[in-house]
Amino acid sequence: MKETMIEGLAGPIHVVEAGSGEGIPVLFAHAFAGSSTQWSPQLNHESETRRAVAIDFHGHGRSDASTHAPYDIASFADDIQAAADGLDLDRFVIVGHSLGGAAAIKHAADYPNRVAGLVLVATPGRMPDAQVAGVRRALDTDYTGTMAGIWKRLLANATPATRRTVEGESDKISEKVARAIIAATFEFDPVLDLESYAGPRLTISTPPDGPVQDLSALVRGVDHETVEGTSHWIQLDDPDRFNAILDAFLERVDAAETRTPAGAAKA
Repeated sequence: MKETMIEGLAGPIHVVEAGSGEGIPVLFAHAFAGSSTQWSPQLNHESETRRAVAIDFHGHGRSDASTHAPYDIASFADDIQAAADGLDLDRFVIVGHSLGGAAAIKHAADYPNRVAGLVLVATPGRMPDAQVAGVRRALDTDYTGTMAGIWKRLLANATPATRRTVEGESDKISEKVARAIIAATFEFDPVLDLESYAGPRLTISTPPDGPVQDLSALVRGVDHETVEGTSHWIQLDDPDRFNAILDAFLERVDAAETRTPAGAAKA
């Protein structure tokens, strides 16, 4: 594994990369309060056949943030762009988990000619306004208790190893930053951006991720896979099943890229 820092608009971006095979490169983007560590099984696996990259969003993991850095979806999409430019990734697949999925959708809508495919892991549609209002009230009334309840729900069915990884990172985000990111996810509606991206699209979810509809139910032409019995961190709880699903998707993209060279891809 090679680690490097790449300058982004909101601060330096920590990047982990491995592999150099002939398959289409893949970039992994983590969830809220996570880091590239949450993609370790996939980095090890995919690096056997292709270049595999995982980033830490600004303000997460080993990526610092500038004093006045924004924490909206567009700024996290900018982190993906900065990493892609810094690593000379002209065309690649993005695998985004939750917040990382939202950023991946935004990036693909902005740079469709560079994104060869999207895999969205536990990335929901926009939460209904009434539900948003309820969460906001709960956070204002008891921030600590409400966040503890959210983490407990998301970690239901987690393996002990997943729980240690997630809990070891979740408390590193300050309340101010956490509130800004939560507000950004409430405001972002991924449907139009996902509809505008015409490349291969796949969602992967686990039943406890409800009740918000999966994006495959909201946008036509999006493939879907369900992995039973995991927490929100599907890729950590059941890496073998997750990697098999991802491999099948990447093989389809590899075949499509061979038939249609990157330079001839639609913008």
